[in-house]
Amino acid sequence: MISKILAPTDGSLSAQKAARYAIGLAKQLKCSIIILILKKPRAPMLILL
Repeated sequence: MISKILAPTDGSLSAQKAARYAIGLAKQLKCSIIILILKKPRAPMLILL
């Protein structure tokens, strides 16, 4: 039995569609869902003194 669904997303259109599907599945299965939002890291800043 499924009790939790992990739905990672990067904000892309494909990931948004997958997240909506995962939400619908979680409702049908009456289980919890965790949405994991992934972001590309910013480039490190170079500080010259």
